[in-house]
Amino acid sequence: LVALTLAEPSGEGAKRPAPEVGSVPPGFDAVRVVECRAPEMILSMSPTSTVAATPAAPVVVVEVVLIGDLRPLLVALARQTDPISKDLACPAMFEFKPQIYLVDGQGRTVRPQWPVDACGFLHDGALAALAGLTEIRSIERVVDEG
Repeated sequence: LVALTLAEPSGEGAKRPAPEVGSVPPGFDAVRVVECRAPEMILSMSPTSTVAATPAAPVVVVEVVLIGDLRPLLVALARQTDPISKDLACPAMFEFKPQIYLVDGQGRTVRPQWPVDACGFLHDGALAALAGLTEIRSIERVVDEG
């Protein structure tokens, strides 16, 4: 929820933290992607989106299942994060990173870390790799705020 709404979760939902982000383990054979989106982001998602609308109460998360050729996405996720240079001037802006889970054939999941450039922005082509997948299902979930 923090990544989608920039608000700390409260109530029952706060007791169920998301798995830690990390690299995709060697040999993990992803067959689909599950992306969690705020409803406002669905209308504004494009490969160049960097800002989402302010979320409204109650908190709703849309679980979107994506399939297709995952290779471009896996290549994008395998990139290294660029080192931060002391003398680098970066724009004062924030980029929402897609909140995704990779799922293998047995239903096991990995929450991958998006590699970023020295200013903390996604590498070129990362969003396009995700946008190239096909949505097969979406489910709205109302988050229990206790």
